[in-house]
Amino acid sequence: MDTERRQISLFQHNPDTQKVTQEEVLDLKDAFTKKDVKFTGVVNLRDALGIVNSIGYNIGEEEFSALLVAYVGHSTSKSGDIDFPTILQLLLKYKRKTYENENELVDAFVAAGGNIDKTGGVSVTKLETVVQQFGLKLALQEIWDLADHDGNVSFANFAKVFENFSVV
Repeated sequence: MDTERRQISLFQHNPDTQKVTQEEVLDLKDAFTKKDVKFTGVVNLRDALGIVNSIGYNIGEEEFSALLVAYVGHSTSKSGDIDFPTILQLLLKYKRKTYENENELVDAFVAAGGNIDKTGGVSVTKLETVVQQFGLKLALQEIWDLADHDGNVSFANFAKVFENFSVV
């Protein structure tokens, strides 16, 4: 089975790939092909990151390297190069992690008083308590600045409070 067929098969049968659109796979493949100018079937780590980010993601080098280590157990192959299926799997792992972080954030929002559909709000006093309990480095005035006139923090602003505290 050639590489392209294997990738289409991966798209059709792997449940994790359902979080990546077929358009993203094709765009990723196109970007990969443009970087693989020697037709070796591999690109270096920097190019791999550029390929993923060229289709609309904003993954930093450190996060990309951490994903690679988590996926293959080390930062690159012996030659320092990455093939297309590995890049696709890294994108899937990234999207799965992002999805899981979003679900955890919604769960936290609901536990603090918001609604499961991300409506409603969390009272500033409740959010202050959470920030203090977890020892987060955030000035309480910053929390008040995110609140609406009723003293509630929307899901979007709740997410802003915790966006820098996510676990890789």
